Amino acid sequence: MVSLNWDTVDLRRRNSWNGLKQRRLGAPYMVAHHPDLHDDLVRKVPANSIDLNQICTSITNTKDGAAATFVDGMQSEADAIIGADGVHSVVRKALFDESVARFTNRVCWRALVPMEDAPSQFGSNGSVAAHPTMPHLRRARHHRWKTN
Repeated sequence: MVSLNWDTVDLRRRNSWNGLKQRRLGAPYMVAHHPDLHDDLVRKVPANSIDLNQICTSITNTKDGAAATFVDGMQSEADAIIGADGVHSVVRKALFDESVARFTNRVCWRALVPMEDAPSQFGSNGSVAAHPTMPHLRRARHHRWKTN
């Protein structure tokens, strides 16, 4: 991970989280671009077994895995269900107590920068990713996050 000063883009530190994450999680720390991860998952399942035009309404445990029920009443059973259904996740609600989203004073900024304008600290194969933010970063002034 590369940490840069927010206004000068000077290198603050460079470190690898692999050792720490390996010890804490029992697995290496990896980052995947969402479309690449999606493509890899799609390649691992039989053709015509994914229907992206469904809205999941509930998840239940079954004897052999889990079942997803969809808005049209269709139900599908599987060994495992991957929940990537966003901030109002039906999958998360099935696994954990339902909690209300609240503002945590953390903000994510995303941008695309032409490679020729990227700081040299990133290196030829570098990438930029924000990981758990440090408390010394600038905080937003809003105290509650309200959803409609």
